Amino acid sequence: MLKSKKILKIAAADQWGRLTPQQQSTSMGDSFLGNAFEPLVDLSTSGGITTGLAESWTVNEDSTEFLFNLRDDAKFSDGTPVLAQDLVRSWLGSVTTSDIDSEKPNTLDVLYKIKGFTPTAAKEGKVSGIEVIDEHQLKVVFTHPFRTALFEFSGTRYAAWKKAEDGRVIGSGPYQILEHDVGRSIRYVPNPFYRKNPRYHEVHVQGFDNPWIEGRQGDFEVIMGRSPGGPIPDGFSRLAGSITGHLNLFVSALDGQIFSDSKNRRALQALFYAKCFPLLDASMGLLDGTDPQIYPPLWPGRLSDDEQNKLITAGQDDVPALIKQSEKKPIRFKVSSAPRLRLLQCLKDNGLHLTSDSFEILGSKEFFEYYYGQHSYDLFIGGASVLGNDPDGIYHLLGQNGALHTRQIDRENVSALMESGRKLKRTADLDSHYKNVSRALFTEVPLIHLGFYRSDIFYKSNQVSHVDGANNSDRFSFDEFK
Repeated sequence: MLKSKKILKIAAADQWGRLTPQQQSTSMGDSFLGNAFEPLVDLSTSGGITTGLAESWTVNEDSTEFLFNLRDDAKFSDGTPVLAQDLVRSWLGSVTTSDIDSEKPNTLDVLYKIKGFTPTAAKEGKVSGIEVIDEHQLKVVFTHPFRTALFEFSGTRYAAWKKAEDGRVIGSGPYQILEHDVGRSIRYVPNPFYRKNPRYHEVHVQGFDNPWIEGRQGDFEVIMGRSPGGPIPDGFSRLAGSITGHLNLFVSALDGQIFSDSKNRRALQALFYAKCFPLLDASMGLLDGTDPQIYPPLWPGRLSDDEQNKLITAGQDDVPALIKQSEKKPIRFKVSSAPRLRLLQCLKDNGLHLTSDSFEILGSKEFFEYYYGQHSYDLFIGGASVLGNDPDGIYHLLGQNGALHTRQIDRENVSALMESGRKLKRTADLDSHYKNVSRALFTEVPLIHLGFYRSDIFYKSNQVSHVDGANNSDRFSFDEFK
């Protein structure tokens, strides 16, 4: 029985999205969901794979068959046990529901690779590659070797969930979400049936554009997703995990729009990197520096600086033509925070013509509508998470079956290369393949890469301490703080 009456107060960037597994698409949303919903396997504090709902698993030699042995003590917050069939129902239910944000189900990144999977089979609840052996054993068979399968299954979109009698979506994590106002606030209370005693009586999350700028940092024990933009203030300590995401300028190539012409996309790329890229700083959402390449240094897929610069400048001769076209067809550029307006002003100062509403800042709801491809924008700044320090980790954005892949950013060579990259198993083959992805990104320009961010968390060290001194690569547990 919970004896503690402690309340943990957290300030967070306000763009975490709707908090149910079938709608999870942001790394911050995944972190908040991870305290209420247990995925099949979980991320360790060092970013590796550890137990989740599965307490053990075996994988065949070619990484196509995965047999998961589930815990027998996992319970939803209504007291009912979590069984293998609950995972099947949850996964397939995410495909058949119409209540999703993106154009495609968020679970599609993995499910489309499972043997026998089709939307029709999902609707019928019979996918041959998902087999319930018994109540606590589940077998998953993929059509091709899938080297990142376990990292994918660590996402909360692959958690078990169900609807409670009061209409809430509930899980089997240490806490349950009692109240939620998207982008504004979340209130958690313990799951009374969780196998361990949670540390906090309640957890309160409040959304901010930037609590540091607003002078509210002193009201919270933990601040996540926002950097103070300078030295860490007195009384706070910082946890920094590995790279968890990218900040991108998405370039829409829908038919009839100015950037449907590949010459215009390359011209924009040349102009942006020459004139506006140097203006980027942490206040625009970059917590770990700027970089034109989507693959970090030392990762497979990284190009030499000389080749990078040659590709970037390939469109510079077409900049005057782009500027002239924008006179007749002004560019619609949408931003979600005030600091990013400087980039719009930079493009305008360098000759591009923008629509009058480009300088209006999006609200939280509008941000997600743009992010999920629900509007016909020309340019839009947004983040994209990366998975498991693997070059395939941006598949959800660039792959043909990726959950966040939209018509706006679809580019034939990039998406085809991402599909073939999923079938690579030998580590030695990754670098040459993903260098071709990098070249295609600079040539077809579905996005202009701005830089990376990490899972930075700041905490008031005179009020809470961090249990193990480490922060995993994608999410944190409330009970890591005491």
